[in-house]
Amino acid sequence: LGVVDVARERLQLVGIGALCLACKHEEVMIPNMADFVYICDKAYPLEALMSMEIEMLNTLDLHLNLPTAHDYLLPLLRTFGAVPAEPDGEEPAPLAAWCECLTL
Repeated sequence: LGVVDVARERLQLVGIGALCLACKHEEVMIPNMADFVYICDKAYPLEALMSMEIEMLNTLDLHLNLPTAHDYLLPLLRTFGAVPAEPDGEEPAPLAAWCECLTL
């Protein structure tokens, strides 16, 4: 909304599109796209929602990334007891670097 002027009729579509993108990026169980269309009382077709997602990503020049070993490393090391559950703000650099190198 700070980058592009949005018509009042499309505000709900922008909100649902943003929610859909956030769920795809953060949630483990991603809701079906049809659920988002249902949430907005079928005011927009599925194609409009998908187009809005693309438009938002292009407008903001966002690039979504795939999870890497680094994203899963600290929780995994906590599970094995290799790092404390409440770290003091520093990652276990040598162990983390070694484990990440093994994934290459």
